[in-house]
Amino acid sequence: MGQTGFNPRWFLGNYVTDVTAAGTTQATAAILTGDWAKVSTIGSGAGVVLVEAPFPNPKGVMNAAAANELRVYPWSGAAFNGRTVNDPLVLPIGHAALFVCLSPTDIFAIF
Repeated sequence: MGQTGFNPRWFLGNYVTDVTAAGTTQATAAILTGDWAKVSTIGSGAGVVLVEAPFPNPKGVMNAAAANELRVYPWSGAAFNGRTVNDPLVLPIGHAALFVCLSPTDIFAIF
């Protein structure tokens, strides 16, 4: 069976660069506007929030800052890898993470 209806944007999506992390909680963190984000400015304890996406929409976040870990929060009511709802993943300097939306409340994260 041939491949039908393939859309290269499924994996490529939108990307944003030079994102600045904000806040120290999910409610005050910067909301990402792209599927793939390069976060280059991160204050101590600052973070970003993924925008809700339907299954299986993949997303990626890279910590490209010279200093500070990055807190990556799921959208409100969701959780990474079966962890506590709304709990962030902490992304070390120079690391990236891949996120795959399994359901409206469950996100598979590889980092």
